[in-house]
Amino acid sequence: MNEEQDKSIMSWPLDHITQKSLERWLNNTTTIDNKITKVISLVDRATVITDAFIGNIFTLTPTQSFTMANPINPVNGKRIIYKIKQDSTGGRVVTWGSKFRASSVVVDTTGLVSYWKMDESSGNAADSHGSNTLVNNNTTAYATGKINNGADLETGSSNFFSIADASQSGLDFSSALTFSLWVRFETFTGTALIFKRTDGGGQESFRFQMNATSISLTTSSDGTTNDGSVSVDHTAVTTTWYHVVVTKDGTTVKFYVNGAEVSANLTGTVPATIFNGTGAFRVGSNEGISNFFDGIMDEISVWSRALSASEISLLYNLSSGLAYPLASARSLPTLATRAAYVDYIEFIYDSVADRWNLLSLYQSYPT
Repeated sequence: MNEEQDKSIMSWPLDHITQKSLERWLNNTTTIDNKITKVISLVDRATVITDAFIGNIFTLTPTQSFTMANPINPVNGKRIIYKIKQDSTGGRVVTWGSKFRASSVVVDTTGLVSYWKMDESSGNAADSHGSNTLVNNNTTAYATGKINNGADLETGSSNFFSIADASQSGLDFSSALTFSLWVRFETFTGTALIFKRTDGGGQESFRFQMNATSISLTTSSDGTTNDGSVSVDHTAVTTTWYHVVVTKDGTTVKFYVNGAEVSANLTGTVPATIFNGTGAFRVGSNEGISNFFDGIMDEISVWSRALSASEISLLYNLSSGLAYPLASARSLPTLATRAAYVDYIEFIYDSVADRWNLLSLYQSYPT
C-alpha cells in the first residue's frame, strides 16, 4: 500500500468505514496528517486499563478472562476502538466497566417540538428539547412524579404553566400533532391538560382535556368556532398514574391510555387544519382563569407529527415511562471471545452522562 492509498483510508470518518477497510486501518501503525491512528497495545492482565488521552485504537490478545476498566482521562466526543484478537484457545470472557453502556434510541425525535421533564424543585419548567420554557404561574409546587419530580398543580391555588404566543417557537400546530404526558388526578374539579386559546377574542386553537369519564380534543379552523371536537370514553380514578396521548393526522384523531389505543364511543370530527392563533400555550388551565387541573403532571411532550402506536407503546414503556432523550442505556453484557477471531468494539464518550456509549461491534475471522 502506498502513502496515498494509506492517506485515503486514514482520513475516512469512523462511521463511514467498511468492515474490510476498518480491518486494514486498525492493522496500520503510522500517523498520517497528524491523525492519531497508531495502534496501542494494552497489557494482558485481569483488569485492563485504557488511557483515552494517548490514542484512539487499542489492541489486546488476552490469555485470560479480564475486566475492561473504565478508561481514564476521557474527553467529550472521544472515540476509542478496541481490537481484541483471540488466540487458538478462545473462550475468554470480557467484563465491561460500569461506564461502558449500550445506548439505543427508542423513539425517533423527528417532529419533537418541546419536552418538559418537570424535574425542577421550584420555579419555571425547562424545555429539555426546545426553547419553550414554561412560566410557573401562582407558585406551582413540585412533588414526586412518575419519573423523578412532577408538577403538583392545585385547583385552589390556580396553578398552571404557560408561554406567551410571542415567546414560543413551534407550538402552533397545523394539521398533525401529538400531545403526550403522565397525569395523576387528586380530584376531577378541572379537566385542562394542554390548551392554546384566549378567553374569547377569536383566538381558539386547541384544547386537550380529560376527566373521570372521557378524554377529548377540540380544535378550531378559524379561531372563533369550535368546529372540531373528538372524544372517547375512558374511566379514570384519582391517585392513579395514567399515560395519556392524543394524535392528530389531518382529520384522524386517536387517543391512547397506558400504551393502548382507546376507541370506546369515539365520536366527533375535526378540521384538517388548526387555526394559528395568538393565545398563550398553557398546561393545566384553559385561559389561565378557570378549569384548573388538580393533580400531578409529568413528562410532557408535544410533537408536530402523529406518533405511531408502537412509538406510543415505547413511551409508556411497560408502565415505567421513558424520559427524554427517549433512549435507553443499559450495561454491556459480557463478551465471550471465539478462537482465532478478532472483535472490534467502538465507543464514544458522553461527558454529560459520564459514560462510553457503544457505537459498533462486530467480529471477523482473520484471513
